[in-house]
Amino acid sequence: MAGKVSWGISVPQVFFDGPIDMPLIERWAKRAEALGYESLWTQEQITGTVPILEPVALLSYLAAITERVRLGASVIVAPLRIGCGN
Repeated sequence: MAGKVSWGISVPQVFFDGPIDMPLIERWAKRAEALGYESLWTQEQITGTVPILEPVALLSYLAAITERVRLGASVIVAPLRIGCGN
């Protein structure tokens, strides 16, 4: 693996000008995979007022529409997830 550079890219999670565009996300993810990106990344919102797509559900969707690209979350806010379902 010496000398190999792997590239990851952030998945669109914010839609300022209207509703969530899932076909855009699908085209974007498949194109990134076809271009050879090694990974697709999401993040959880920590602060701010602009709503973003929830990262775990988005990663599940990406897993269903991609074939070999790796998936990850750069930020997960654990306290939001602890005790879910109790």
